[in-house]
This record gives sequence, C-alpha cells and structure tokens, in this order.
Amino acid sequence: MKKTEVKKRIIKGLEGKVVKLTGDQTIKVRVERKYPHKKYGKIIKEHKNYLVHNPDNTEVKLGQKVNIVPTKPISKTKSWLLVK
Repeated sequence: MKKTEVKKRIIKGLEGKVVKLTGDQTIKVRVERKYPHKKYGKIIKEHKNYLVHNPDNTEVKLGQKVNIVPTKPISKTKSWLLVK
C-alpha cells in the first residue's frame, strides 16, 4: 500500500425495529439475532436494545425497520446513529 492511498473502513451496521420514541433526538431500537445452538442445532433468538441518535429529527414511527451504525459516544448510553 502506498503512502498516498487511504485505507477505507467498512462500517458494519445493524437493522432493527423502533420500539420507543424517547426525547427529541433519541429512539430505542430492538435488534434481533438468530443462530443455531452449537450442540443441538435448535434456532435461538436473542435481542438487544440500543439507544440511537436521530440528528435531523427524521420522521420515524413505532415498528418501523431502521438501519443504525456505530459512532463516537454522544452520551453515556448513546453511541449509535440512525441511517435511513
């Protein structure tokens, strides 16, 4: 790689459903994950809730699917950003 080339970082985002509209620029998103059990093969569902920053006050409704990406910490619990 040459000195002038810039290495691009691929930012992996998550997809989830809006669970709660909290405050002016904050939404709560639930991300579900499915995977098979290592030994038995049963499909296991897990979920995790993320507080997401909505900088432009984009119109978001409950139950809507949204994409989120990690960002620098905005507050104590908010370190994700809403991407449409």
